[in-house]
Amino acid sequence: MAEKVDRPNVGVMFNLCHWLRVDQSRDCRSLLHRAMPRLWAVSINGADVHDEKPGWDHYIQPLDRGSFDVAGLLKTLDELGYKGPIGLSASASAATPASTWPAPWPHGGKCARRFESGTRIPAAS
Repeated sequence: MAEKVDRPNVGVMFNLCHWLRVDQSRDCRSLLHRAMPRLWAVSINGADVHDEKPGWDHYIQPLDRGSFDVAGLLKTLDELGYKGPIGLSASASAATPASTWPAPWPHGGKCARRFESGTRIPAAS
């Protein structure tokens, strides 16, 4: 829609959990590359790569959980030159009550360990 409107004040946001729910290809690189001229914000969270069941329990998890490679997504954004904000989408559910969530990222979890091993977090502009 942003391309059709073609106005400088209209952009798009990449929301990881929504993308996982609707795009079965799992090719975020080509989608993000196409969106880059209008990509204003990105929202990440821990997530599983695929879930047949309705609902969001497997698509919105604590950042250090799930089978989706969030660190790989951030690396892709960096390689594409993304400099905008990255937000953390967090939602407690019956499957992951807030009391079980780890300390805030980047202080713990598998995603933080990936960055500590050399993957650079894109800097805000």
